Amino acid sequence: MDKATIYYDRPEFADQMVKQMPEILGPISQHGRCNVILATPGSNTGSMHFCIFAVTQDALLVLDWNAMSLEYTPIAKLKWSNINAVSLKTFGLTKQLQFIEKQRQMGFSAIIDDGGYVDREATVKVFNFAESKGVKVIESDGLIKAPQGGAVFVPIIINR
Repeated sequence: MDKATIYYDRPEFADQMVKQMPEILGPISQHGRCNVILATPGSNTGSMHFCIFAVTQDALLVLDWNAMSLEYTPIAKLKWSNINAVSLKTFGLTKQLQFIEKQRQMGFSAIIDDGGYVDREATVKVFNFAESKGVKVIESDGLIKAPQGGAVFVPIIINR
């Protein structure tokens, strides 16, 4: 489903981004598909989005695809200098980066181009890049998750 919802042409992506977003400073050093969960600091639950990411010298761009305008739209732009801390959480085959800012926390995982599976190596590369930019590394409290699907509660009343 993630591959179908987010358009991504790896060979053309960097050129398209430079044309579409002139505010991008410097070259894009890494890009690919991702999923991201946005939450408030201290929370372990947030809204999940399939996305495309781009790593530049000054920021991590997380983008959605707008099929109407045929352009990428920002979900989040994390400037390396504004991130308070980053952690790398491993759970089974999943690797999740957790970026903590003053008013936002983000769970980030790169996924393979075909979609559906976490690209552990690409996720670690983004972590290493953030660390090289001087972002403080901390231990994770656990994965940030999307909310569980809807549930119906039926009360059972027992007379005494």
